[in-house]
Amino acid sequence: MTWARVKTGLVVAVLTLLVWVLAESRTLRDEPVTLVVSFADEGDGASLVRVTDNTWGADAEVTLLGSAAVVADARERLGGRVTLVVGRELPSAPGTHVVSLREALRRTDALRETGVTISEIRPETVTIEVDRAVDVRVPVVARAPQGMLDTPPRVSPATVLVRAPASALVGIDVSTLEAVAEIDQTMLDNVAPGREEMISGVRLRAPAALAEAWHVAMAPPVVDVTVAVRTRTRSHTIPRLPVQVLLPPPELGRWRIELAPENTDLFDVVVTGPSDAVGRIAGGEASPMAVVSLTFQELAQGIGSKAARIVFLPPGVSARVEDPTIHLTIERIEDDETGPVAP
Repeated sequence: MTWARVKTGLVVAVLTLLVWVLAESRTLRDEPVTLVVSFADEGDGASLVRVTDNTWGADAEVTLLGSAAVVADARERLGGRVTLVVGRELPSAPGTHVVSLREALRRTDALRETGVTISEIRPETVTIEVDRAVDVRVPVVARAPQGMLDTPPRVSPATVLVRAPASALVGIDVSTLEAVAEIDQTMLDNVAPGREEMISGVRLRAPAALAEAWHVAMAPPVVDVTVAVRTRTRSHTIPRLPVQVLLPPPELGRWRIELAPENTDLFDVVVTGPSDAVGRIAGGEASPMAVVSLTFQELAQGIGSKAARIVFLPPGVSARVEDPTIHLTIERIEDDETGPVAP
């Protein structure tokens, strides 16, 4: 008799529990949920979308209303974030739209299939801009620090596809657009000078005319650039360099200096130094000079030769010549009234 009562009591308890669980699962309840909301273009890539609402912070505070089971199902399906897509939850017509987040979320699979209701949402609206996506093919140009390369860089691929909003291309001649592969000094530091090498994965910069446009993308976003870095030093031969004689200012007009005919010029002067500096000499931007500087003592002694010096060289550049010796004759100029000029 006692066991029968216990058994009956257990059955009643289990049934009571099941009834409570069933009732609880069917009882409506409000549950707050924070959702990270993002906005996506159409799957076919025909449109672009962006949020233009400055107050938008990417989070929406949503209160879900429904039975415990339904709310739990919706929470699990949402996973704390939701993506609203143009043409599905969002308008597809180009232009600016004030979107009701409540209505947009209701169209999502997670809420539509579970039947959960949104009792409250903050913010209630968000302003977006939808535009048609336009693809244009543009050439790629590579830019490197001035004076670092021996030859123009080569880019592969030579053209890329640029996607931009249609409104951003209004009034722009697309034939003038070009993407830029910027080669900086750190990239060149890893390239051996004097030979061609490829720099892989150089990120592209959008055409300048689209620098302020939104949602500009390039395919591919990176290119390979082949460069030939100049050697750190370079040599150049100056075939002929005239020799100039320099005297102390007080001695000007007091001496007649004649150079040996074979020493009026230095021949085959080799200048060596940084590539850009030597390039200035080779290009005529810098003009070195060969000089023989004579002191008063050397004039008085009437020396017969002295080594010429190369001056006016750019910083870091040196010069050499096989024989810098200049042979010369020195004569004092006599004053008609007083005789020889006093030393």
